[in-house]
Amino acid sequence: MRIKSGNELLVIIILAALLVIIITVSPGSALRAILGFPFVLFFPGYTLLAAIFPAKNHLGGMSRIALSFGISVSVVILIGVILNYSTWGFSLDPLFITLFVFILIASVAGWLRRKRVDITERFAIHINLSMPSINLPRGRDRIILVIIALALIGAIGTLGYVIATPKTGLSFTRLQFLDLDGSTDRYPEKIVLGQEASVQVIIDSHEHSPMSYQLKVVINGVEDSAYGPIELDSGQNWQQTIGFTPSQVGDNQKVEFMLFEGDGIEPYLTPLHLWIDVE
Repeated sequence: MRIKSGNELLVIIILAALLVIIITVSPGSALRAILGFPFVLFFPGYTLLAAIFPAKNHLGGMSRIALSFGISVSVVILIGVILNYSTWGFSLDPLFITLFVFILIASVAGWLRRKRVDITERFAIHINLSMPSINLPRGRDRIILVIIALALIGAIGTLGYVIATPKTGLSFTRLQFLDLDGSTDRYPEKIVLGQEASVQVIIDSHEHSPMSYQLKVVINGVEDSAYGPIELDSGQNWQQTIGFTPSQVGDNQKVEFMLFEGDGIEPYLTPLHLWIDVE
């Protein structure tokens, strides 16, 4: 029995998409474990090899299958390392989704590259009932095996380092201000002298440790009001309506919102500002 060249890439995409659907609809399904094994340990490497070596004389069938497992492990480890330092973190759902995108891109690239190879030279899968002969890799195949083995060792070493090193992830604080409707469309632009203008100020802390902030409102370089200490744990936010009253008439008066860490002298973040006309 023979499967035409390229058809197996479509099958891989369908199976990978099916697994993502199962994860979303029925996380506890037994099919998740059944499809998860080739999805993690075979599909990434196989599709990547299909994109790199579209011709059958580039890489033998047995070498291609063997390398698919090794490369898949390397790909999964490297993706895991990247996710570990991302905002999503290392968990199964982000890993599966990222792997699906990788498999999809590699499969499409493999299919396009095969189209550029003469049909007689394209790699094709042949399924035979007889036991295939196994030949030890030689020449270029052997070099490729050595390179992949070194890459695998490096990936495993990187994973070991990540496991042994405490995760720091992204550490940041976000400061923003909105109008009273919670949008960015209706900031105060013109007021009468003595009238108070207001905005909503939001502080989001993702510093992975408790933080103490101080917020200052500065008009034309002169402090108008201050708020704090604002104590936030990682993942917490502070939101409050802040009013300010310019003390002089004039156009294009600069109103700044400065965030400080504790009793710091220099702003912790770049100050935000708006311009207002006072009549």
